[in-house]
Amino acid sequence: MAARETELTSSLSVRCAICLDTLHVPKALPCLHTFCLNCLQLHIAVTVKSRSDKITCPECRSKCCPPNASRPISEWAGDFPVNFHLQNVIEASAHQQGDKFARRLKDARAFVDNRLMELGAEIQHLSMARADVTDAWQQSKEAASQAFASLMSAVKEREEQLVKKLDEDYVECTRRLYDREEQIGVKMEQLRRFSDVITDVMTGETQHQGQGLEEIDRQLRDAQDMESDADEVKLSESLVIEADDVAGIIRSLKDLGTFRTAPQGVGEAITPPARTSGSQLPVHEITNRSGSTQKTHQTRRACETPRGGQPPVYLTHVQLKSPGDKKEPFVTGVCSLPGVLLLTDVNNRTVKGMYLPRQGGRAFRLHDLPLRSDPLCVTATAPGQAAVGSECCLYLVSVDTKLRLGVKQTIRLRKCYYGIAALPDTGGQRVAACSDQPPSVDIINLQSGQVTRTISKDSSGSTLFTSPFYLTAMPGGRLLVSDKDNTAQPLTCLTSEGSVLYRYCVNSTSSTTSSTSSSPQPTWPLGVSGSSSGDCLVVDAAMHAVFRLSGEGRVVEKLVEDSARLSSPSALCLDEGGRRLYVVGNKGKVLLVYDFSV
Repeated sequence: MAARETELTSSLSVRCAICLDTLHVPKALPCLHTFCLNCLQLHIAVTVKSRSDKITCPECRSKCCPPNASRPISEWAGDFPVNFHLQNVIEASAHQQGDKFARRLKDARAFVDNRLMELGAEIQHLSMARADVTDAWQQSKEAASQAFASLMSAVKEREEQLVKKLDEDYVECTRRLYDREEQIGVKMEQLRRFSDVITDVMTGETQHQGQGLEEIDRQLRDAQDMESDADEVKLSESLVIEADDVAGIIRSLKDLGTFRTAPQGVGEAITPPARTSGSQLPVHEITNRSGSTQKTHQTRRACETPRGGQPPVYLTHVQLKSPGDKKEPFVTGVCSLPGVLLLTDVNNRTVKGMYLPRQGGRAFRLHDLPLRSDPLCVTATAPGQAAVGSECCLYLVSVDTKLRLGVKQTIRLRKCYYGIAALPDTGGQRVAACSDQPPSVDIINLQSGQVTRTISKDSSGSTLFTSPFYLTAMPGGRLLVSDKDNTAQPLTCLTSEGSVLYRYCVNSTSSTTSSTSSSPQPTWPLGVSGSSSGDCLVVDAAMHAVFRLSGEGRVVEKLVEDSARLSSPSALCLDEGGRRLYVVGNKGKVLLVYDFSV
């Protein structure tokens, strides 16, 4: 039966002559041609225009009448009988095709399953191999990383050792150079004094010939000692006297001594010329190489320390721009520590350390310490330690024995401080700092980092400051505050408890300072610096000068007036011994050094 159906399926056509596809709901016409229901309905709708028309077979062109002509033309195709024979054949064929496809699908699924198993085994093998490779790579990576880290650590350690050794050697050689330069200066000063003595002996009175010859003999011995040290003082051509010159001086002095011993005319005497200053030259003691001490007269020169009210003497100036600075320097604060000078550079965010030789000569920059915020002011709190005021914090900067700078501690605060000064008799544990947020002076404990007192008003409740920018501490716990925007009362002296001692008034005869209107007075004071004697030094930016104020606030004198060099001065300080005056000028770009004695 199945074979017969298969044969029948192969002999009969089951395709529609209209759509050329497998018959779907086959409808048979009287001529026995079979078409799909939808195809026949579409053919009738196209060919039949009225109910009286007949249906033409699409295949044989024979005409036939619809089974029920009274029905609508759109329903005529459904009235033709279904060709159940072809319907059964189509269903049997579809069933056979389904079985065939099912068998093929089963075979394909079995093939896919087998292939998946093979691929799974291969993937597992590759995963195991990959794990082995990964483990080996990880071990090699760790070993290489450890070796590289060990190598880098050794290189870094060696680099630090070399840099440290180089810095130490550089600083030591530089200090030796400056010490030798100082020795040269001492030798040259001895030669100058020697020349002065010769001049005094040549112009002295006759009764002092014996003393002059004795003095010449002493100086000859010193000159011979200096001649033996000629190799040690050849560091600077401008300061060294060659051995031949020294020998020539010795021979001339010997001839001079022979001449001085010759008798002069009867009653004649060599009288010294009249001195223009009307005073005797000062007498100084000189210790020679043999350890003996002698007294010699010395003439005044610009390089000597001023005494008796003389103004400070200009020594040198230093350009404050470092090789590593990206901007022009703008130094707002300066303070002196043993062996080093600290300056705050706002534009480059650095604290500059500088070594200045005691006997003059060029400056040597030791180190630039970069900070995270703008350094605005600096004060010495202890030997080798300073406090730097900045934006909302204080930096405690240390200077070690090799004169290297480092941040020891950072104290977070809520204000920006422009001026700072260590309070005396507190061991550097408390500082006074001025701010304009709001305008006030705060007393800060460096150990706890807390503000213990804020001074902004006087006893009557009046505001003391407008924009305090500089301040300094003086003996007795007094503070002198410079208010840069207060044109009427720019200076205020008060205690650390807040009691106002006096206020300096500009061009006012009723000022508490009692300054006379005829004497020069500061008009725009900025930087201030106290001295051990109780006086205060004030730099005036408008007059390009430095004034000395007494402990009561009176203007004592105008110490420095140097508009050519001291242009736009801002900050100043004295060294520990009070013999050097450092002034920052030219809008924070230049440091000027003066020989000074308080």
